[in-house]
Parts: sequence; structure tokens; C-alpha cells
Amino acid sequence: MKSFFFTSILLFILFFLSADAFGKDPRKYAKDGTAFSKGTIKWNYDIGAALKLSKKTNKKVLLFATEVPGCHACIRFGKNVLSDTLLDEAIESEFIPLFLAVGGKKNKNDKDRKLLKTGNLGWQAVRILSSDGKDFITKPKTNGKLKTKEVLAMHMIEALKKNNQDVPNYLLGLIVSPKKEQLKEVTFKGHCYWDCEVKFGALEGVLKTEAGKYNKGEATRVWYDESKLNLSQLNLMVKKEKLGVSVKSFEPSNYSKARYSDQKHAINKNIYSKIIMTEFQAMKANAFFKTNKGKAMSYLSPRQIITLNELSEKQKISFPEYLKKDNLTSSYKPYKKGTNLLKVQ
Repeated sequence: MKSFFFTSILLFILFFLSADAFGKDPRKYAKDGTAFSKGTIKWNYDIGAALKLSKKTNKKVLLFATEVPGCHACIRFGKNVLSDTLLDEAIESEFIPLFLAVGGKKNKNDKDRKLLKTGNLGWQAVRILSSDGKDFITKPKTNGKLKTKEVLAMHMIEALKKNNQDVPNYLLGLIVSPKKEQLKEVTFKGHCYWDCEVKFGALEGVLKTEAGKYNKGEATRVWYDESKLNLSQLNLMVKKEKLGVSVKSFEPSNYSKARYSDQKHAINKNIYSKIIMTEFQAMKANAFFKTNKGKAMSYLSPRQIITLNELSEKQKISFPEYLKKDNLTSSYKPYKKGTNLLKVQ
């Protein structure tokens, strides 16, 4: 009986400790109560200074206002959207990022809020402002609407175009996902899937490629935007290039994805494989690496290019002159506004 009593006490203590550990609110464990909510962006916190910098640089202010401490929705937004590497780079490079705490504890810059002429800021708001503190574009719809990086990227692109700024190619690459009814998939059986990924990946409207096996033979899966490319056009290209035949009735049980070393083969075993890229970037880099390295590079961000350069120096790999740090600024040319991201030159 005594043994049972002590065992019960021990189990109760363990349950109490585990409940605290698994049920703890991450807001209470953040250094300032906002670390989770504001993502990984290097924010400005001085409203007046941000507006002055906007006027000086002609860059617009991207204001993010959120609760302090952040609610669970705010934390998810910070973790899933504001911690995306490419989106963060675009915000820090093309805008003046400004963080404003609302609710809860007072912000030391509360007195400067009168400089903002954007109206009421709710529990989670994103605004793109001119240097006078007014909305530069129609207010992005938040409060549950701004859940994805694609939606935020679209608003950023709208602002950059309106401000006559070049839209970076890597930012355009974040919004290539079409509507569900426009996203189509087809599998082509036969020929070398290394070559097929290169050919298909270069086409306007192709969003993703995958090397695989179908009925034990090589095959390539292709996802494409039907508003830009249709199956007849794909089949025409396949026939012209002698790449194989499309599978009319795809059976998942007959298909398997090829091993990692066979995916995006043109860049799989070189330095490109050492940097973090989106699937779309990897597809485009793979498609143009052997025929047009400059075009392959154009889908990467400046920071990705710097990483490539640093890795090449460490591994003593000889790269084209335009990869050298001294020529980095002049060599990186983002697409002009209005340029079709997927257009093949």
C-alpha cells in the first residue's frame, strides 16, 4: 500500500511537470514577448526615423503591427510568413521594415503614432506606407486573410511596380502558384529524365518537374499552369525533341520518385546544391545552368549569390567573373517590372 501511495505521488509530480512543459505558452518564454511574432526580419522600431529614411531612399515603409505579447495566430504568421528567407531578404532590401507593438505593454514610440495616417491598426496588420505615413497601396487585408507568403509577396510586388522599382526575380518566384483549377500534372515516360527536366524546366508555365520511374522505365512528372501552357503544347515539344510519350492514364502504383542524386542533375553535384533554394528556383537553375549561366543566376537572390561566391572561394572552384564580389552589384540584374518570370529567352 505504501509503495502504491509513493508511486501515485511520483506519477502526479511527473504529470504536473510534463503538463507545464507541453502546455507552456511560447509567448512567456520569448525574450521580449514578441520574438516569435515578428519573425526573423531586422526591423526598425523608430517610426519617425523609418519615415525619414523612406523619404531619403525613396523606398516605401513596410509596417507590421502585432500584439505584444503575440497571440497564437500572430506567432504562426511570424513563424510561417515572416521567417521565410527570400521574403525577409526582399522586405529588408526593397522596403524600410517597421515593427509596431499594439496592445499589452506600451511601446516607447507610442507618441510617434500620430505620424502614421493609416487609420486603426488591429491585432495583426501589414501596411505599405509612403514617407508621409499614408497608405501607398490599398491596405493589405489581414486578420486571417494574410496567412501566406504568396499573398504578402503580391502586395509587395504591387507596391514596387507602383513605385517604379525593379521587381526582383526571386520575389516573383514566390507567387508562381496558380489557382487550383489551373494547376495540371502530366507524366512523360521514356528518354533520359535528366534531359527532360532541363527541357521542361525551361518552358514558360512549367512550375515543377520531378525525375521518376514508371513501369520500371525512366519518366518525368511535370506540373504546369494551364493558363500559360496546355497539354497539346507540351506534347508538341516532346514530339519535336523526341523526349518520349505522355502517360494517358497515370497509375500512382506504377510510379516511384527517382533517388535524390538523379533530381535536377545539372546542378545536383555542383555548388548550387549547397545553397537553400525553392523548388521553382532549383528547376530554373537546373534548366539553364549548362546553356545560360547568367539566366540561371537571375533566379537567385543577391544573398544566395554571395553564398555561392563564398562557397566557391572555400572550395577553390573557378566561377565566371560575374560571380566575383567586386562585380556582384553590376552583375545582378533583376527583371524589370512587367517582365514575365517564366518567359524563355
